[in-house]
Amino acid sequence: MKKEYDDDDGRTITEMNLDGMPFYEKEEIREHNKGIKKVKVSKKERQAMVRAAYLAMLPKFLITLGSFCLVALLIWLWLK
Repeated sequence: MKKEYDDDDGRTITEMNLDGMPFYEKEEIREHNKGIKKVKVSKKERQAMVRAAYLAMLPKFLITLGSFCLVALLIWLWLK
């Protein structure tokens, strides 16, 4: 038995679909993606791409790590 609510008028306030999910893809996007060719990448090229991605993330990681270390040092000095 389905519950009926007095305040429900049937309108949708916001869509609950997630963009990029396979069940939500629009027909135009599916047709466009069929025409895209898969890129063949060698093992050496793939390793170079992964290494470049890690090098791009390294400065942010080091800044974050340094910030945590600085906060830990300040807390240690404060509570000493």
